[in-house]
Amino acid sequence: MIDASSAKTYPNAMGEPQIKLPRTFDEFRAWDAAQPGRYEFVGGEVRAMVGATKSHYRVARALTKTLEAHLSGSRCAVYQETVRLRVAENGRLPDVMVTCDERDHADPLVVRYPTFIAEVLSESTGDTDRVEKLAEYCTIDSLQEYLLLDTQTRSAQLHRRRSVGWGQPLTLEGDNVLELVSLDLSCKLATLFD
Repeated sequence: MIDASSAKTYPNAMGEPQIKLPRTFDEFRAWDAAQPGRYEFVGGEVRAMVGATKSHYRVARALTKTLEAHLSGSRCAVYQETVRLRVAENGRLPDVMVTCDERDHADPLVVRYPTFIAEVLSESTGDTDRVEKLAEYCTIDSLQEYLLLDTQTRSAQLHRRRSVGWGQPLTLEGDNVLELVSLDLSCKLATLFD
């Protein structure tokens, strides 16, 4: 993790002149556009994103394809790992995200009003996805469902907004049917892991 709050500059890997790190989301966007890797901006800090495993990519891609087929011709757009989610001053890169809000058409690189977010769990990010991102994502007024997919156990945990707050998560496994109420979609969970 690169801590932008304690140092204004950070030497690059070659020990060349120091680079000024971003302190705000807007500074981060400009900085990030010039970087070869993938980063998130959380709590004023730049966080490098590690590469995904093949199983992680396959599950995220299967969900993306399912959503794209279902939402084709609708006002909703599906994004996988490349479009940034802005939550307050944080910039995240969800594995899969759907927005159905016209306001998100204004910025080609950032979504602020997602309806649905999914994260594929890994050993290195599982706790962040289950705790930190859950707490953060639940503050997004437009978000209706947050899905966590576990490639190791071939299971899922679905968090759904209720009329008041968020309900208890629903655990799915095996041949359970995944119902995304916000997107009017039902599919067998197992198809995402095949």
